[in-house]
Amino acid sequence: MPTAFVTGATGFVGSNLCQLLTAQGWQVLALCRDPAKPAFIDRMPVRKVQGDLDDVAALTRAIPEAVDAVFHVAGDTSIWPRERARQYQTNVVGTRNMVDAALAVGAKRFIHTSSIAAFGVRDDIVDDQSLLQGFNAPVHYYRTKALAELEVRAGMDRGLAAVFINPCHVLGPFDTSNWARMFRLIAQRKLPGIPPGSGMFVDVREVAKAHIAAALRGGVGRHYLLGGEEIRFLDLLHEAGRQLGQPVPERAMPAALVQAVGAAKELAAWLTGRAPDLTREGARIVCSRVRCDSLPAITELDYRPVPLAPLLADTLTWLRAEGLLETR
Repeated sequence: MPTAFVTGATGFVGSNLCQLLTAQGWQVLALCRDPAKPAFIDRMPVRKVQGDLDDVAALTRAIPEAVDAVFHVAGDTSIWPRERARQYQTNVVGTRNMVDAALAVGAKRFIHTSSIAAFGVRDDIVDDQSLLQGFNAPVHYYRTKALAELEVRAGMDRGLAAVFINPCHVLGPFDTSNWARMFRLIAQRKLPGIPPGSGMFVDVREVAKAHIAAALRGGVGRHYLLGGEEIRFLDLLHEAGRQLGQPVPERAMPAALVQAVGAAKELAAWLTGRAPDLTREGARIVCSRVRCDSLPAITELDYRPVPLAPLLADTLTWLRAEGLLETR
């Protein structure tokens, strides 16, 4: 029975990955800061291991010797400048610590959950030969994802067999706070507007499948970009409104207005101390266009893009089943 060590196991992608790993017969150890805290993985035959990304020694003790695969899924996606120090510590220093621990125990594979964000804000179609441009991006999260990849590359220079998974926007079960938040606003008829950006939306279950395939047969040092059909956020939320039977705004907001709203909410957050749902950086993200070429993932990892309508239906069905989608 192969053994996997998973960080970020209680999150959106991590929960799906643990579910698929256990279904395929893997023994799964899930790193948790507080193992007693309830999580979706409590429903799965997963062993929680207490630890923190800040503690290399504890990580090294937690990971089994010669573990078959380390899946480093944990990440901080905050868009609030006030949380930049924490985000850097998690995404960059935490990755460095995981690399050191994986090398110390002789991990056979290290699968790093990166993001299309590591390639920066750009207009071209990203492929596996594109240069990382996230270092100079106007979004701190993008910069930390690019820097985290450098930490993994530094580990590869020391013998780490690492593979990179770079998804675009992710939808599916176990999402409680990403796009699910937008769907709840639609269900409650509280969606204030639709941003003018677009992107590729991927099924989180396909993301999980790609992680496992990368561990088994992915090329060391390769980037596997996970995308699909480019979809405007306007069309995504119109489809969500159709499936929920609720009205949504007919047109997308101008980018300048989205930026102004983000700036206002960010200022208010500094005064209240509560994290805002939109900031200037967040506005930049939802006004941008994200595209990638997924052919290597399709041919080498058996990754399959999923059409929006059934993917969205599965997402909404799961939210309803969990009591997370109250409608008016």
